Amino acid sequence: MALASTSSLRSLRALAQPGVSANARAYYASIAPYSPPSFDTAPVRRPPRPASPEFFTGRPTFNESLSALSSTIKSTQSSLREKHVYPLPSHLPTLSPPRASWVSSEELSSLFDVKLRTNTLRQVMELLTELHHLRHISDMSGYPELVQQINQALQNYERDEAKSSSERRAERDSAAKVDKFGRAYGMGRKKTSSARVWMIPTPSAQNIFASTSNGTSAQPTTATAAGSPASSSVLINHVPLATYFPRPSDRETILRPLRISGFLGAFNIFAFARGGGVSGQAGAVALGVARALAILRDDAKDVLLADGALMRDTRMVERKKTGRAKARKGPRASKTKTRLHTSAVSVPSKHKLKGVAEPHPVELPIPEPLSFALDEPSTSRAQKRADFVAAVQSAPHPYLVKSKSHLRREKRKARSEAASTNLASLENALDEVIPQPSYGSQTSAVNPSTLTASDRAAKKGVPRQSVEERAEAKQRQLREKGMIGEGKGRTLGEKKRRGIM
Repeated sequence: MALASTSSLRSLRALAQPGVSANARAYYASIAPYSPPSFDTAPVRRPPRPASPEFFTGRPTFNESLSALSSTIKSTQSSLREKHVYPLPSHLPTLSPPRASWVSSEELSSLFDVKLRTNTLRQVMELLTELHHLRHISDMSGYPELVQQINQALQNYERDEAKSSSERRAERDSAAKVDKFGRAYGMGRKKTSSARVWMIPTPSAQNIFASTSNGTSAQPTTATAAGSPASSSVLINHVPLATYFPRPSDRETILRPLRISGFLGAFNIFAFARGGGVSGQAGAVALGVARALAILRDDAKDVLLADGALMRDTRMVERKKTGRAKARKGPRASKTKTRLHTSAVSVPSKHKLKGVAEPHPVELPIPEPLSFALDEPSTSRAQKRADFVAAVQSAPHPYLVKSKSHLRREKRKARSEAASTNLASLENALDEVIPQPSYGSQTSAVNPSTLTASDRAAKKGVPRQSVEERAEAKQRQLREKGMIGEGKGRTLGEKKRRGIM
């Protein structure tokens, strides 16, 4: 018998106490006792665990495939290590495995149920290449069981070699290229232009092609028998070729694949050209014509390949660069030198500088008005501007600042003057030591042709000039003639500004 709960016993004690009415006892007796719930159905079981640990990743098929390849590589390497084959000794020549043909990236994407990017595709190719290398080592070492294990792991990734490359190329070219009307489609591009081209043989050319394929000689058509050239229509955007491309060079570019292959006038051409310019559209249509012709006529493919008509011209217009006029054209070169100038400040004109006698030195001290305090509360903005303008106006004019070449010229002049001064002092000292001959008191005959200019001057009684006086006289003569040593080669205005004239 099951015992009552604590709350039920407390209720019975309360009913047993005196003072409780009979109605309360009857109500309590009518209450049904508690009974636990019955579980008629079995509880819901937990779903089974996934077989692969990669089930909860975003790309379970891709990760499972990579894990399988990695485990195959590790097991093969461990087996070869146990047999003392791997890694190969360093003194052995490098083993080059035969070239492997893997499936395309599109097939790999469908196999992994995910779009393979560049990094993921590189990761898959590295694993496949490593397995292929281990298979070659196992085959050379004589372990066919390892080779069979690797072949089983790579059977989904290797291309079927039953068909040759030429057969696969022929299937690829013929698949969905020629429609039920016998039209061949070709897509061409050049620069930013694109063209869609459809080609179909003319009725006369169809008879010739059919007779050639059957091995019988067909009778020429009326136009061919009369000697007239074969005629075909070429429409570009519903417009005749001569109207859409008025330049003969563009028309020759489009018809070149037909001309070099010998099928000029044998096909009707209809094309849609979009984007780019005239020459770009002409090149795009020519590439589309060559590709469509290679589909229709296999005997023209070798000629088109040799001419390069089936190759896309990958040249594009180079983008414009910042700071240049075009892609590579630089700015125009200028030899004029920029001069120091002050903006928003009145600069004294040239005619006011005529009275300046001495140029300002190169080392420009900072004027006092520029050192006003910016954090001074009493100074207004207008006062600060006025102080700045006054400071700039008090600074020397840029044309009065001596250049480096002018300073070097002044240094050379000072050295030459110092050398001439030393020479004059030496000559004066020699004159004091060695007295000059007096021509009036001597009786000896002197040859006049051997006398120097100073001797003739002393003989005439004229006082002898010093070196400084002679240099100053020469400079004075040069000034009178206009041949000024300092500032020679300068403009007249600059000579006046520097106080030379």
